Amino acid sequence: MARYQSIEVWHLEMDLTVAPTEPTGVINLEPLTALPEFYRYLYIAVGAPWKWYMRLGWDYAQWDQLLSDNKVHVFVGYRSGQGQPLGFFELRELPDRTVKLAYFGLVPEMIGEQLGGEFLDHAIREAWHIGAKRMTLHTCSMDHPSALPNYLARGFRVRRHDRFSDTVPDDIQPWPDARKPAYVIEQPDTDSKRAS
Repeated sequence: MARYQSIEVWHLEMDLTVAPTEPTGVINLEPLTALPEFYRYLYIAVGAPWKWYMRLGWDYAQWDQLLSDNKVHVFVGYRSGQGQPLGFFELRELPDRTVKLAYFGLVPEMIGEQLGGEFLDHAIREAWHIGAKRMTLHTCSMDHPSALPNYLARGFRVRRHDRFSDTVPDDIQPWPDARKPAYVIEQPDTDSKRAS
């Protein structure tokens, strides 16, 4: 099932004229330059809760072509000493020494582990290593509630804010008939805070 919905989008940017801070070292990065099926797995594992649907219909050749593009840089993050991926980000080189953070996110099991900020620091640092003088990204109202505050805390600024409407799947599963329970965003308990 799918439904038509209105989506808010924030277009953000950051100047990278000086070297960004070095991440703390809790996360190890590995570039992903092959294995389209692994990238598709990451796209669904990270993006399903946030309704990432734009690439769901891609075939193997499209994923392979993306990973073969020398202007696209995909990195998988791992918590030091652990083999499970914690998330990924995709950087895309644009003209005028601009790098777009095309995709960024954590697998749901890693959300709440205080890794998002450091992982974003890695993405910013990798964009700088590529030679970017400016970094851009888009985030939307379907993303995690901490996404926009995380970007702003790292120095991004809102360049534009707009809306569009599209047909969005109600539920994205890792494979047909998987019946994986939906990811639930924990909301702060505002009633107990008022009572204290």
